[in-house]
Amino acid sequence: GATMAVAERSGGGVVKHLLIVQFKEAVTPERLDGLIRGYAGLVDKVLFMKAFH
Repeated sequence: GATMAVAERSGGGVVKHLLIVQFKEAVTPERLDGLIRGYAGLVDKVLFMKAFH
C-alpha cells in the first residue's frame, strides 16, 4: 500500500506533530488523492495545524 508521512516543525526546527498513514493496496489512486486532499483541508479546521506538505 501507499504510505504518507507529514511532520509539523516548531520555529526551532523540532518536530511537534507527525502524521503517518498507510493505505491498503485496494485503495484506488483516485480515492488516495481524495484522502490526501481531505487531510490537507484540515489546516483550515484544526487550530494548531499550520501546514500540510
